[in-house]
Amino acid sequence: MAELALSTRASYLWLTAEYIYTAWWPWVKNLPVPANAASGKYWGATHACEMAFTFNTVADPDSSGFVFHDRNDPTVRELALNWSNTLIAMAKTGNPNGAGLPDWPAYDDNERQCLILDGEPRIESNPDADHLKLWGNG
Repeated sequence: MAELALSTRASYLWLTAEYIYTAWWPWVKNLPVPANAASGKYWGATHACEMAFTFNTVADPDSSGFVFHDRNDPTVRELALNWSNTLIAMAKTGNPNGAGLPDWPAYDDNERQCLILDGEPRIESNPDADHLKLWGNG
C-alpha cells in the first residue's frame, strides 16, 4: 500500500490496491480539547500531531511519543482508538470500514467524500471545494 500525505491542510490521501481514501484532521476548531503542549501553548494542526492517534500512544501514558492532546479526554481517547483500529483494518484487508468510525467510502472525483476526523467523525462531500475552485477543479 502506497501512502501520500498532503501536509498543507493536515489532510491525508491513502492509495490501496483498489481504492483511494482521503481524511482530514481539522484540529483547530473542532476537537473539544485543542492541541497543546505541556507549556499550554496552543499548537493547532501541527506536523505529526496525528501520530499519537495513528499509533494510539494516547492510551499509553508511558509512551515516549509526544502527544498534543489531553490523554484523559474521553473524546480524544475514543478517536485515537477508532483511528488506529481503522488503519489496522485497512492494512489487513484494504478496507477501512467496521473499526468504529463512520462508513468511509472510497474517494471519487464526483462526490469527493472525505472522512473528517474530529470530535464527531463524519463523512463530508467536497470539504475543500473553495480551494479546489482556485485551481479550476471545484
